[in-house]
Amino acid sequence: MAWNLKRWEVYFLISIYIFSVAIRLAPKLMVDPHLPAFQGDVWYRICMAQYIFDHGRLPEPDIRYLSYGFVPMWYPPLSVTFLAVLSRITALDIPTVVTRVIPFLEAFSPLSIYFLARYLYNKHIAVYSTVILAATPSFIYWTGIADPQSFLLLLIPLYVLWFIKYAKGEYGTISLVIMGIILGIGFLFHLSYFVLILVLLMVLIYFAANDNTRRPLIAFLVLVGISQMVAFWWWYPRDLYWWWIKGLTSSSGYYTPLKHFFEFGAIPALLGTVGMVYLAVKRNKYFALLGLWIIPLFLETQNETILQLVGHIELSWETLMKPLEGFRFYCFLAQPVSIAAGVLVWKLIQRISARVVFSGVLVLLAINLVTYDIAFDLVNAGINRSEYDAAVWYRENSPKNALIIADYYRAQMIAGVCGGKALLGGLFPLRNVDYPYIQAPGQVQNDLYVLYTTEDAEEALQIITRYKITHVFYSRNLETTGYFGTYLQEEKWGLEIPLDKFFTEWFTVVYRDENTLIFKVNQ
Repeated sequence: MAWNLKRWEVYFLISIYIFSVAIRLAPKLMVDPHLPAFQGDVWYRICMAQYIFDHGRLPEPDIRYLSYGFVPMWYPPLSVTFLAVLSRITALDIPTVVTRVIPFLEAFSPLSIYFLARYLYNKHIAVYSTVILAATPSFIYWTGIADPQSFLLLLIPLYVLWFIKYAKGEYGTISLVIMGIILGIGFLFHLSYFVLILVLLMVLIYFAANDNTRRPLIAFLVLVGISQMVAFWWWYPRDLYWWWIKGLTSSSGYYTPLKHFFEFGAIPALLGTVGMVYLAVKRNKYFALLGLWIIPLFLETQNETILQLVGHIELSWETLMKPLEGFRFYCFLAQPVSIAAGVLVWKLIQRISARVVFSGVLVLLAINLVTYDIAFDLVNAGINRSEYDAAVWYRENSPKNALIIADYYRAQMIAGVCGGKALLGGLFPLRNVDYPYIQAPGQVQNDLYVLYTTEDAEEALQIITRYKITHVFYSRNLETTGYFGTYLQEEKWGLEIPLDKFFTEWFTVVYRDENTLIFKVNQ
């Protein structure tokens, strides 16, 4: 049976869970709990959760674009509501929930691959696959920064397993309805719901190639239909499919293929690649299944590279062409790759020695994690406590209609602390809408960069008036790590900021510590 576990299997999964908690939580315990790793829009989610905590309702319209025009609440509401509820239950502020509570939930994410690998192959391969997945750097990272996709990553292997068993007639209609409802909850949790749908589509193609189409096709359509109905109240009134496909954009994070290889995790990538070659040579019956699972995810990791090669990098604005930065798909790719890697390890053990091979794999995985410096990545906040304290002061000492500016990282953090009240969205311009300054390719980031770097107070005031800015944030760290995401910024990090323009009659210093200033604009 796919779900029945022997005692040693339970102990094994518990040990993987403990390892997964430790590797995600231990680095965070060494730093301030209010400084989560800055990636995957963590502060944007905190911002929405803080708004829900403060007001008891969803942030409608969307906070990110509030300064430019109406954009509906396009982000799945359940995950940010969940953060607000956890904050209420634990009496911890939301950043602390993110860094101290969520790791215990994220640690479940590698466990589900065990059940699928055991069903497809055997318990030994399931063990090796789970160990490799749990130690894949990109999987740890993207399930270690409080990104709600961890929930969908937990679900994907379980849905593939259920789908296979349903297609073979091992499950009935009741389970189909239940799985559709759970899938709908996943949709309300994170948009990687569509990755799960894509994976199930690949499994459907696998069955079609093996002359088993009718039952899995009906199951696929019912799953999608029920899940869409569960979330209908959210996406339909807001016309969100139009916004996802035509209106919104994602940021760019172009990586070369070699950088992709090392960012994914060199050892798991090598083991998985050789494992897939072995399965192909042996014409293993599940090679096609794993291959179909891998291909679209691999192509997504290389989306910007492919668009450059075909000479249409402008399509990177289109969410259907580039839904996210390629590296955001590593964690999804890691799942089928880990199964192929597990097969390879099992075959090597049969030829050599279990102790030698498995010990060697563990050592290589450990070295890979150390060289990857996973502990640093999990706590790389991009801001410091002094800046966070300034944001807390601003939350408590500014009116509801206040609007502060900062660089990309600090503006997101301030909005997270305040549940808004910061100018956001510049790195995510809109398409097919007639909103000033934010329409792609957008000019917000250019304007903010000019505001900070100009020596002309009147030029700065023109930009301040344009966006109805009430406060300006300054930190010494802006000069070394400030990021505006504009071609005007010659160096990726840092900029020279002439402060004299802010010490004029048009501005008043309302907050000051050793490294941080907040200026109020004198209306």
